[in-house]
Amino acid sequence: MEKKIGFNGFMGRLLHHMLASELLNVKWAYILSKIGHNYKAKRRRDGTRASDHPRMAAIIAIDELGIKEWMLIVTILLHDIREDSYLLDEELIILIFGRTVARWVKLLTKKNKKIYHKLLAECEIWQVLLVKLCDRLHNLRTLPPNDPVFIQKQIKETRKYFFDFADTLIALLPRKNKWRGEYLKEQIQKICDQYPT
Repeated sequence: MEKKIGFNGFMGRLLHHMLASELLNVKWAYILSKIGHNYKAKRRRDGTRASDHPRMAAIIAIDELGIKEWMLIVTILLHDIREDSYLLDEELIILIFGRTVARWVKLLTKKNKKIYHKLLAECEIWQVLLVKLCDRLHNLRTLPPNDPVFIQKQIKETRKYFFDFADTLIALLPRKNKWRGEYLKEQIQKICDQYPT
């Protein structure tokens, strides 16, 4: 079971690594993510609140990958927001967080599930791929409470697309940061190995 990390625990991880204006952006993203994902008391398949997922995906980036860039953290917090809520559209994201964050969130939003993975594979923006792999790693770590059919579907999808995403991420990352892509791939591989086909 995951350790619950609230607002203070989350923001405390970034307090000495960002400017005040950057921390404010993260704070707004945290609040908007929580409100947007938790409306109608929405829950995930494992019973946790919907907003727990983007927050914990961001914790993976912060704690395990050492990510302290505000735009990346904001993007992780908002990566599902346009699918799961009407709270933010592209124009509002541009207004609050800028065009770069809005573009990354747009690329991460499933508009057409049939071509979603193809578009991700072709985007060649390492930040987008890193967010997507943090998202998938957290989803995989919370698989056990789900039914076997759903689990196998997730593992099959991961094997089909996400190792290629990881390889592309590793190729795109600056040399000193390639370890982050390698780490994500290794963590995802470990979980997939627990579910032989």
